[in-house]
Amino acid sequence: MKDLVFNDKTYKILVDNTREKGDVFLEQDLDFLLESDYIKFINRTEVLIRFVGEIITPNNHYISLPKNFEETEENIILTKKVLNKFKNLKKDNKLLIDNYSFVPNTKSEIKSDVFYFNKLKEFFLDYVTYEFVFPKEKQRIHSSTPIRAQVDPVKSDFNLGRYGHGITYKVKDIKNSKNWNLDDIYYSTIKKLAKEYASEKDKKQIKEVYDFLIEEGYVLDEDQRVLNNNPPVDEIIRDIKKSDVGDVHFPIKNALLKYYENVGLTNKYTVFAYKTKFFNLIWERICQIVLHDDEKFRKKTKKQMYLPVFFGKEKSELNPDIFSNYDGKKFIGDSKYYAKFDSNFDKELYQYNQGTEYKYPVVVFIPTTETYFYDPNNTGIPSYSSDYQCELIVIGLSLKDVIEDVINGTNVCIEKVQKIIKKKTDREF
Repeated sequence: MKDLVFNDKTYKILVDNTREKGDVFLEQDLDFLLESDYIKFINRTEVLIRFVGEIITPNNHYISLPKNFEETEENIILTKKVLNKFKNLKKDNKLLIDNYSFVPNTKSEIKSDVFYFNKLKEFFLDYVTYEFVFPKEKQRIHSSTPIRAQVDPVKSDFNLGRYGHGITYKVKDIKNSKNWNLDDIYYSTIKKLAKEYASEKDKKQIKEVYDFLIEEGYVLDEDQRVLNNNPPVDEIIRDIKKSDVGDVHFPIKNALLKYYENVGLTNKYTVFAYKTKFFNLIWERICQIVLHDDEKFRKKTKKQMYLPVFFGKEKSELNPDIFSNYDGKKFIGDSKYYAKFDSNFDKELYQYNQGTEYKYPVVVFIPTTETYFYDPNNTGIPSYSSDYQCELIVIGLSLKDVIEDVINGTNVCIEKVQKIIKKKTDREF
């Protein structure tokens, strides 16, 4: 376990699916991590790390990176971005990510910071949050179709989508005073939480509304107390309480109060992490995105992919993770987060080849630090069946490239992979 100071916080860096000495954890933390199945003892002295994400205890701030990720500031940032991008991904209608907070030995419900970020963001993006003064000489129109007089539309795409094409108004700004600075506390709180929990889409939407408000003349100042790593919670709570609000803004005031009451708890545990068995599904989804899984190619090809009779079931449908179709080149693939290079890949070697009638290259992907063709015997060729009909290419796929591609919308991975396949396959590619 490595200590790393980043953004004025001290993180204890772990790496998923690696071993750590049990005695490097404080006893209180060790008990919680074991009971919650985020680590497990594999012998008398060592534990196996079984999660990707952040766990904050009263004693320490842990972050566990995906396996084969180096312990750097850049990789902390990338891991946080993946957590935020896929925080809403579900399987069987249940979120894959663990996202909760609690205080031991209490029955009261404690919401997580992510919960409050989503709640406050929802209010911030809703036009009802803002008080409007409609000019008397212009008509109030709330629908996307103007009723009579033609009015100037709200310019930005965001506001056109949310408010319609026919709204004309001015935003009313309540000036700050000794008894009112709720809007600055509110905006600064969202800004602070967004640094930790906002997806790229979240950030874009927040910026769009902020820019719109500023353009309309609304004054939003940063409250430096809020942005501090150790905010004066009691003082902020007093300022929130003395800010009078109407019915529309009461839910915002209430959410802020509850959030800062939680911030003030010193014995709180917070979890925002995937257990390894669920991050395996995240890895699969990420690989599908960056390797250009194509639904049309999938549907067309799966119609003919069945397990051969000698494998025991005549009509058992095969289901590879990836049906890649990019720049006119196609291949079939499986993403293997758990697997090692020397694992048994008979399913991919035999069943996927036979199921597609030996038409497409078949590839297995394992997360590594660099992207390369796995060639343990230095033969320079893929694995083959004894009759040389079945071909399998095993590729170590750079975890960093994968995550950067999925965050930035780039194509580094697919282009590297296609170069390797083109060199190694005997099939048309």
